[in-house]
Amino acid sequence: MIPVKASGWFNTELSEEERRALVIAGLTPVNDVFIPLFKEYAKIRLLYGGRGGGKSEAIADYLIDNCLTEPYFKCYYGRKVFEDVRGSCFDTLIYSIKKRNLQSQFNYSEANTSTMVITAKNGNKLIPFGADKAVRLKSIKDP
Repeated sequence: MIPVKASGWFNTELSEEERRALVIAGLTPVNDVFIPLFKEYAKIRLLYGGRGGGKSEAIADYLIDNCLTEPYFKCYYGRKVFEDVRGSCFDTLIYSIKKRNLQSQFNYSEANTSTMVITAKNGNKLIPFGADKAVRLKSIKDP
């Protein structure tokens, strides 16, 4: 994935079809302030900004990219309440996969009863959790 500043992406005279083709080719528009997220390594990242600023989507794009490219990647994603994970985190990750046409690179189920585990063809995983079920987090191995 090649992150592109969203300010330049949307200020061009491209049609929606042309933009879609560029995304499938590997370019992804990202809020300008989040570009360093993709270029600099940091163990902890704190993103800030108002509602609708693109934080969740930028993180989803970053996680999906790492899941595909890293030799070992096991990410736990979640919310305070497990029941809220599907409608926010999981849906955003699936949206990121679909907008980049990467469905063939991942195994997952969108069924309401699914585990919400997303597995890349290379074996890397994104695994959901809820802080309200802390017992399940006690034996996490190598996140």
